Amino acid sequence: MDDKVKRKQYNKEYYLLTKDQKKEYRKEYNKEYYQQHKEKAQQYTTEYRKNYPEKADGYYIQSYYSRWVSSIKQRAKKYNLPFDLDPDYLRIITPTVCPVLGLVLESNYGKKLSIGTSPNSPSVDKLIPSLGYVKGNVIVVSHRANMLRSDSTPNELRRVADYYECLLGNSPVDNPL
Repeated sequence: MDDKVKRKQYNKEYYLLTKDQKKEYRKEYNKEYYQQHKEKAQQYTTEYRKNYPEKADGYYIQSYYSRWVSSIKQRAKKYNLPFDLDPDYLRIITPTVCPVLGLVLESNYGKKLSIGTSPNSPSVDKLIPSLGYVKGNVIVVSHRANMLRSDSTPNELRRVADYYECLLGNSPVDNPL
């Protein structure tokens, strides 16, 4: 009985000592295996997506929103801002069309692009920047609209719009400037 307890303790200690080494080894092994069997893995993935589109789409959608929340959380931490968003909340508040510019929002889930790479990508905008990324203080707009707003106040944006409208007239197409 005493030997069993000692053996169990030894195994536990050995496991804890070698856990990270084994994890690293498996990571390297999986990477090498994938490189050697890349074509087969890609073919399997393609067939799986074709045979089970509802599972594949659900996975990519969930993964997309989770990565998006993670990215926002890192930004909030970097700038010491409050944060309480979750993937489900972002999915609920994300429209199909940008409420500011009317652009169709193009989510890039399932693609190898990062969030916010095109003007039509959805982007989280803080209504009152100092309140941070909290529910009720964020909206989803196009990346283009968020970049236009970035650190401007509504009054500054109105003044810029009024200035260019006056400078170019009502229709920029009519003005050869």
